[in-house]
Amino acid sequence: MALLRRSSVLIRSVSTSATDVTTDARDRKQKTTTVDYTIVQEYITALTDTPFLYNNGLPVLEHLDLSRNQISVLPDSVFSGLPDLMIIILNGNFLSVLPMLPPSVEMLDISYNNFATLPAGTFTNSSILYTLNIIGNKLEVKQHMFEGLDNLTVLLTDTPFMCCVKPKSVPDDKCLKDPSKLMHCWFEEAACKSEGDVISSCKNLIGSDLLRVFLWIIGFCSLIGNFTVMFYRLLIDRDNITTSYSIFVLNLSMSDFLMSIYLMIIGSFDIHYRDVYAWNDQDWRNNIVCTIAGILSNISSEMSTFLILMVTIDRVIVIVFPMSRLSRRNISGKQACIISFFLWLVAITIAVIPVVSMQFYFKGEYYSQSGVCLALPLTRDEQPGSGYSFAVFVCLNSFIFVIIAIGQLCMFKSLVTSGGGRVASSQTRQRDLTVAKTLFLVVATDFCCWFPIGVMGVMSKSGYEIPNDAYAWVMVFVLPVNAAINPFLYTASAIWRKRHRVR
Repeated sequence: MALLRRSSVLIRSVSTSATDVTTDARDRKQKTTTVDYTIVQEYITALTDTPFLYNNGLPVLEHLDLSRNQISVLPDSVFSGLPDLMIIILNGNFLSVLPMLPPSVEMLDISYNNFATLPAGTFTNSSILYTLNIIGNKLEVKQHMFEGLDNLTVLLTDTPFMCCVKPKSVPDDKCLKDPSKLMHCWFEEAACKSEGDVISSCKNLIGSDLLRVFLWIIGFCSLIGNFTVMFYRLLIDRDNITTSYSIFVLNLSMSDFLMSIYLMIIGSFDIHYRDVYAWNDQDWRNNIVCTIAGILSNISSEMSTFLILMVTIDRVIVIVFPMSRLSRRNISGKQACIISFFLWLVAITIAVIPVVSMQFYFKGEYYSQSGVCLALPLTRDEQPGSGYSFAVFVCLNSFIFVIIAIGQLCMFKSLVTSGGGRVASSQTRQRDLTVAKTLFLVVATDFCCWFPIGVMGVMSKSGYEIPNDAYAWVMVFVLPVNAAINPFLYTASAIWRKRHRVR
């Protein structure tokens, strides 16, 4: 209330007469209310067309507070008869349509209602309105939605990109997400700036030109590289396709290929929404294509982690226990196919659960939390499904990488303790050790990608704020870069070694 310039009266849950108000408890005693009368909140559910006419004794009312009631509809003429009304507080109701405002209104608070849109023309009669609070509404951003607010100086909103369509009269440091900053901003303007999206800009889905270049480079490298791997493994290297290692690598290339499709989708829609992204942000996030893209990325990420685990286990059996009974029971080609099929089912299930079930928790917004359709747990804000995302991307993946690290240490110890003569005496043994070295590089690059995500996820969960630039680079560059690197580590190096032996 300290921010209000003038107020003569504070009325909470106003009722003007027994016939004007519909209440949830009709048996309560109702009274005709004068200017300074206050009743308990949460009684009002509706108002008649003209509850504030002159004959009700309220011609000089300047401050009307109907907050935290259960009002879902206000008649268009509800404020008729209040020519001096300057402040209207309607927050915490269930309103979805704004009635006609008196031209005298200077401050309007409609936060935490059910507004989905503010049509053009809503504020044509509000030229002296200087403060507007629309926080807590899932509003659609439209280009001319604030038309008529020529003197608006403060806009409070938590809707992404709403500040992109703010009136020119609102400075950047007065378009805010946090109302508590407003008083501070009156005196410390340099400390305030408008809230923005960490990846997208008002004009483009991918706001940074550098990020956009890397997205296309990684996307094309992943697309061409993984397609080449599948072609090579299925048609050229068919003699080894029945081995467990080749089957796992083939499936890895398939999962990484999904990541390339995801990157192509994001890049294509970045082009599609070029220069007009802000007022198409919600349309894109709620688009089925965005959901599919998020699912593909999720499947690819988890399947790649699962397969690197299986390749590690397979190599540990062969290298660490070369002469043991366990080695004679290593994973066969048929078993590798069954395991891969099962892992695909697990990865797909993890990815689609937020879409097909538990909507009371995910609220249909799991993959629409960012413009790039990812739900990484890297923000302090509680988002729908944030706990699920933390469990998958941080807890599950960290557990898997601990197992992979143990396997790598076991193989490294075996490499160090085995004599050079032993290694050279067997061509098969030499090949297994070469594969182990390649696997170490793959695991190292995957670890470099996933470790920052795990650390940042834990930091966010602990209340630390991740810098926007770091968040953007992780989402667009760090997460998908493995999909472009893996084909060169697994197959390109194998092809080079094979040609080198032939020569």
